[in-house]
Amino acid sequence: MTELEKLMTENADVLQRMKEEDDRYDVRRLAHEWWNWGIMPPTEYYYNVGEYIKCHPDEFKGAGPQ
Repeated sequence: MTELEKLMTENADVLQRMKEEDDRYDVRRLAHEWWNWGIMPPTEYYYNVGEYIKCHPDEFKGAGPQ
């Protein structure tokens, strides 16, 4: 593998990790928007947002959504 190919592979790995981090951030942000202000997430995020809320109960204390 050439040096250029190594660098391209490393960059691809970094970009994938950044995308995964962005996706987790988006789901968290959408969960808080839904919980606190009733802003419905896009349909493709419903399941992930619901799972995020269930898996992070400390972030969503209280009787229910505001």
